[in-house]
Amino acid sequence: MPYLKEANSIQRISGLLPASPCYQKHLPVLNRKKFTVGHHRPQHQHGLTLVEPANISGRADVLAEVIWSEATASSKQFLTFVIGRTMQRLYRGYRVLYFGSDAFSLPTLHALVQNVSSQHSTRIIDHVEVVCLPPKRRETKDTIRQYCRSNHIHVHECPPKNSPWDDFVASLVPRFDLGVVASFGQIIPDMMLNHFCMGALNVHPSLVPMYRGAAPLHHTILNGDKQSGVSIIEVSKRKVDRGRVLLQRQFEVQSDWMLEDLRNLTSNLGAQMILDVLADWNTYVSRACHQSELPLTPCHASKRFKKHTFVDWGFLNPRQVYNMYRCYGNNMGLHTWLNENELKITGIGNPDEYADDYTVHLHPGSAKLSADTRQLLVQCKDGLFPITQARVPLKAPDFLTLR
Repeated sequence: MPYLKEANSIQRISGLLPASPCYQKHLPVLNRKKFTVGHHRPQHQHGLTLVEPANISGRADVLAEVIWSEATASSKQFLTFVIGRTMQRLYRGYRVLYFGSDAFSLPTLHALVQNVSSQHSTRIIDHVEVVCLPPKRRETKDTIRQYCRSNHIHVHECPPKNSPWDDFVASLVPRFDLGVVASFGQIIPDMMLNHFCMGALNVHPSLVPMYRGAAPLHHTILNGDKQSGVSIIEVSKRKVDRGRVLLQRQFEVQSDWMLEDLRNLTSNLGAQMILDVLADWNTYVSRACHQSELPLTPCHASKRFKKHTFVDWGFLNPRQVYNMYRCYGNNMGLHTWLNENELKITGIGNPDEYADDYTVHLHPGSAKLSADTRQLLVQCKDGLFPITQARVPLKAPDFLTLR
């Protein structure tokens, strides 16, 4: 708590100052007769001379200067009022540069922007700007850019992949305190990370060191994990997702969740977690641990492409095929082959109903229409997998061979 000391009297003023931890983090104990609080023309009231600093750059640790001149006991109450109101006027939170590119990124950006307009008691962010990837030629919907246009947020376009960042970093004036990254889709170079006074944080939707990499959500669903979580980690230099862990939160994954369900949960949880870390920065930084100290086994979550959405019926059981549908069914789609033509699976039955059914006696990849349920039953490595809807090039015959 900050105090003012004059002669043998201590006047506590913390009650009038902003409660933000960002402010308290920088505010020193004011125990001098000359201490910082403001800047324009001198004002003489109650024996006080108030002077504001010439350059207030928006940092919370830049305070004004008050010269205590022959202060009397009757002026102490007035001095307390002046300091409290001046601090509230000069208070600034973090200047944040945000890196994001998709629907997972949006809740974190929204949380930061909402905090900028909040009251002083909860406000920890002063200013937010956004860095986006260069737009793709076929891109029709850019969630982050649309949000920024609607909310009048300044957007920077980062250099293309493998291009230098020198001019881009030099254009960021004044410097930002902190970088926040959520599903950016490109490695941020060291010179960009060196720009930030406090480093950069990454909202990662897994319990690192598990599923480091570009597609942690996909691998969580594909592997049928029962537990998952979100990690707030420092953005590491040269190595992807290797930074210290500031905060982790775990939750149970329901067996019927689609990829989008998991993405929505983790993105909203991560948005709240990043605010929690910024609100108590010193505590979380002091407790940050290296990933090698955590009990989980490190593994890499590589990016998924359309080639990964094709079912290999001879190597997968019905539950694994079902997990593939949960992962790809509502986005890239689950695919197989029908008579040398691509087949997109758009609807499935209950995979547990036929998981141990071998009554049809088909070879893996062969299928037959069920007379009772009108489902297409495909033979997997062990058991049958029911398909209720699919896009086929021609009318499906009574007997199909899939591969």
